[in-house]
Amino acid sequence: MKPFLRWAGGKQWLTKTLINLSPDQFGDYYEPFLGGASFFFALKPNNAILSDSNSQLIETYQALQSNPNRVISKLEMWENNKETYYKIRASRFEEISDRAARFIYLNKTCWNGLYRVNKKGEFNVPFSNNHRLVFDPEQLVTASMLLRSAKLLVGDFEETLATAKMGDLIYLDPPY
Repeated sequence: MKPFLRWAGGKQWLTKTLINLSPDQFGDYYEPFLGGASFFFALKPNNAILSDSNSQLIETYQALQSNPNRVISKLEMWENNKETYYKIRASRFEEISDRAARFIYLNKTCWNGLYRVNKKGEFNVPFSNNHRLVFDPEQLVTASMLLRSAKLLVGDFEETLATAKMGDLIYLDPPY
């Protein structure tokens, strides 16, 4: 499965090679720099501990994990155009599924799939003017099913890896 998010530094192009280098059997799968989760979605491990320091990213995965239909319903309401983009970018939502839909929508319609915030923590990437598909409902439902095997955490990679044990598979792709 391809990731449903665009992410700077994503490794979708490398997933076949990584799978070929991975052991056939392993304990838990750890990915502490989750981003677009290319390798997780390609590998489809039975037990995963996924984390990132970006709380909005992890919250999006959590919302999709627990209730993909609510996220999809919200996404279906928004068109891919400049006016809607800036309206959604300026909006704040109370419900986790609405915030997840906002995150996915902005990720797929902003310039180059970048995630950038200003000093106030406000997303500030401009509209891309692309006509790409914002979301695929089947892909989000499939992602939800795969994410059910995962524990999703917000935090530093060292904290996440502190629980790893011999025989676990750890994929480290730091953004620096």
